[in-house]
Amino acid sequence: MTNMTMSGHGDPSNQDAMAGMDMSDGDMGDMDMDMPGMGHMNMGAFKQKFWLSLVAAIPVFVLSPFMGLHLPFHFTFPGSDWLVLALSTFLFFYGGQPFLSGAKGELKDKAPAMMTLIAMGISVAYLYSVYAFVMNHFIAPSGHTMDFFWELASLIVIMLLGHWIEMNAVMNAGDVMSKMAALLPGSAHVLQADGTTQDVALAKLQEGASVIVLAGEKKFRLTASSRPGPVPSTRRWSPVRPRPLKSTSATRSSAGRSTATGR
Repeated sequence: MTNMTMSGHGDPSNQDAMAGMDMSDGDMGDMDMDMPGMGHMNMGAFKQKFWLSLVAAIPVFVLSPFMGLHLPFHFTFPGSDWLVLALSTFLFFYGGQPFLSGAKGELKDKAPAMMTLIAMGISVAYLYSVYAFVMNHFIAPSGHTMDFFWELASLIVIMLLGHWIEMNAVMNAGDVMSKMAALLPGSAHVLQADGTTQDVALAKLQEGASVIVLAGEKKFRLTASSRPGPVPSTRRWSPVRPRPLKSTSATRSSAGRSTATGR
């Protein structure tokens, strides 16, 4: 039996959050999270955006010329340019929506970053391609103005894939932390002043309490850190390997059970 002492300032909000964590292995696909500059995003919706955008981008890849690449063949049919314009418009407003919204948030916070860069790239590609379409079909059909629908579709699909992978990695890391938190017992044996023990929920543990871990129970370390200011203290929990106990003069035997103070 190991005797440990709680240290640090108790923070009920943090303790309640730890005690209320979901320890089950649920489906991470429907979890929500806040992405920098992108607001509240749902991973399932992000995955759906990628696959639908990929399906819409395939005809654009096939029917649009790629700048600087001259192929011996080119797939086209009457009205194919209108199809490319319609699919590219769908890609810009549907697939590019997370980046446009993210850029709006970054500019609102006066902190332009990656979302602003991506939004600028897809906006320039789309607007110039629409201009090229109008020039080629209405204003100067005898000439040819290069459009960038191919580049627009590839940029949106690649960026959606990259951010989906990033979100999945972040959520998997959070899942690992939940599994580590699952190692915590639901309550602790607190040593009372009269020598008896009382089971107390983790959220109700107070500073200076002596916590007893009986033989065969999960071993854990209690550490605390506090920062000055309005930021509440956070309590970090991590499993540790059992260490041999050094008996002291306080060691006693009662009803076949040994008690020692761990150092």
